[in-house]
Amino acid sequence: MLSAGFLNHRWPKRHAHVVEECRALHVRDFLAELDPFLRERLSTWYPLGEEHPWFSLVRRYGGACTRWWFLCPRCARPCETLYRPPDADEYDSRCRACWDLVYASQRYGARHPLRQRLTMRKQISRRKVATRKARRVERQRARLRREWARERRRQAARLRKTQAADAAARAAREAEERARVEERRQQFDALAVKGLTTLRDLAAHAPRQRVREGAQRVLARYEPFAPAEPRRFLRR
Repeated sequence: MLSAGFLNHRWPKRHAHVVEECRALHVRDFLAELDPFLRERLSTWYPLGEEHPWFSLVRRYGGACTRWWFLCPRCARPCETLYRPPDADEYDSRCRACWDLVYASQRYGARHPLRQRLTMRKQISRRKVATRKARRVERQRARLRREWARERRRQAARLRKTQAADAAARAAREAEERARVEERRQQFDALAVKGLTTLRDLAAHAPRQRVREGAQRVLARYEPFAPAEPRRFLRR
């Protein structure tokens, strides 16, 4: 097994710090404070004022869109993030190349605490993934809401059709019942007229006096009700 002295001599740690140990300043943190109107018209912006020209953001064209970058105060290289190591001055922020920084994954093992800290690029990536996931969930919810609304409309249409069919069937049954009642009323009227005619014949032409008197008594009792209520005549 190789000794620690041999490893330190063979692979010396040339980099004093790693990216995860440094204080990071990202372009997004400052652009949120810039007015959108000025963001479209300025080419250079000094967040600390023009009396601090060493800390500036510039707008560069990249294809069909534009992006904002930091200008490194030391090498003037455009970069997304400026770093400040723990032992550096408060206002001494530079790019990763100027500080000669490496990532924790290039130095430590997978279980090292610094490996669990996310770099600015990973934070942005995680944020984008979370945003895409939230949008995907929102689209799924919107699609479910549209499907539910469509299904409710279908159910309402089916319910209206069922109610219309029930109403039509009820109206048909009522019409049939009215026709049946009217037919029975006509039959009763015909029977009433026939009975009255028979009673009149008996009252006028019966050979026996007793039959004629009985027919006259029945006519006197029921004839006043016969034109208006022929069924009453039959019930009695």
